[in-house]
Amino acid sequence: MKIGIIYDDISREGLDASHPQTGNPGVGGTQFCYLMLIHFYTQYFPEDELIVYRHRHTDRLCKMPREDRVTYRVAASPRDCVEQAARDQADMLLFNFNHVMELADVLREKRLKSAVWVHNWIRGDILRVMADHPFITRVIFLGREHYDRYIDHDVIRKGVIIPNMFCPDGYPVRDPSPAPVVTYVGAIVPGKGFAALAKAWPKVLERVPDAQLYVIGKGDLYGTDIRQGPLGVAEEKYEATFAPFVTGADGRVLPSVHFMGLMGAEKSEIYRKTKVGVVNPTGRTEVCPISALEMQAAEIPVISKNVNGLPDVVRDGGTGILIRSAGALSGAICRLLTDDGQNRALGENARAFVAEGFAPEKVIGLWKKLFSDIREGNTAPFLAPKDHFTNNFKWARRINAGLKRLRPFQKLPALIDVEAAVSRRLRGR
Repeated sequence: MKIGIIYDDISREGLDASHPQTGNPGVGGTQFCYLMLIHFYTQYFPEDELIVYRHRHTDRLCKMPREDRVTYRVAASPRDCVEQAARDQADMLLFNFNHVMELADVLREKRLKSAVWVHNWIRGDILRVMADHPFITRVIFLGREHYDRYIDHDVIRKGVIIPNMFCPDGYPVRDPSPAPVVTYVGAIVPGKGFAALAKAWPKVLERVPDAQLYVIGKGDLYGTDIRQGPLGVAEEKYEATFAPFVTGADGRVLPSVHFMGLMGAEKSEIYRKTKVGVVNPTGRTEVCPISALEMQAAEIPVISKNVNGLPDVVRDGGTGILIRSAGALSGAICRLLTDDGQNRALGENARAFVAEGFAPEKVIGLWKKLFSDIREGNTAPFLAPKDHFTNNFKWARRINAGLKRLRPFQKLPALIDVEAAVSRRLRGR
């Protein structure tokens, strides 16, 4: 097979992303997933050819994986990528969901079969386009919670689940007796919830005065240009929402808080001394966060919120703690900082969990099946939901999906469409 992949380059000249199996080199989670796919697919299935089409800020390209069966091409835009893939006679094209609307017409024009990799929560017109488009043949979700949110929408007829690949071998386990260090990994943007952690930090210090907070990431993780605040870690307005909680009366960052900026494999040294990991404590936007897998691979128990895709990547009470509200964050952190027995047990479970469910040798066969099914025109089977029925009103989506199979109710709207309509109304649109 000849498989085309559109890769959204970031603006970070000189970045070495050629060995993703050793860890995230300092790119966004979505880019890292593409790097992992490029590297491991060619390792396991050398009979197939990958053509990777790179675009965006093409004068500042990072160093990519070099594999024998991978061809790289540079294009000026996503549309140019499709046109080049058609000229290359690719059997199919894989691309990120944020390009669906701009590529719908050219995919139809070129009659190019495609799969859309969805790395976030989506709603509105993009779902309808994916459901109806004759050449978008698969929609790839990252876990059961991700997939289940769309079970009553027509797009689910094309839906498959492929979890993110993660190589735990690249992450040595933490020290046997780690210091009271809390580590956050992620972009410092509103959707990733760092402000909630910052607001909880003074309460943590009241109970564990020697606790230290390491923050890995910045507001420009995804290659965007922003006007930074005085701390130099986030967009000015967002930084102002959390700065009072991590600075003293003199405006300087507290001695217990360490903003590390963007880091690649060298963050393993911080993981070695980390006792508690925190990933997006609001849970907003999270589907299958790589940062949670990274820290669990290092035997670090992770705290996040029990919503969206977090139950797929953190086992509450098994590999970490999933809180129900932001008010519970400081208590959960303090519990894992002070209860060494629970901390150690969760950490040991965490690494085994990542190795079992996300290791490349476990996941890569799903990609081969996906591409083969697309070429052969096979349909995607429906997967009935099994658990976490309160997450995102899954119970209601399940009932709605069942009703829509009956003739009188076939035109009932999907709950995700109702949510989109309510959101538009609240925004006054």
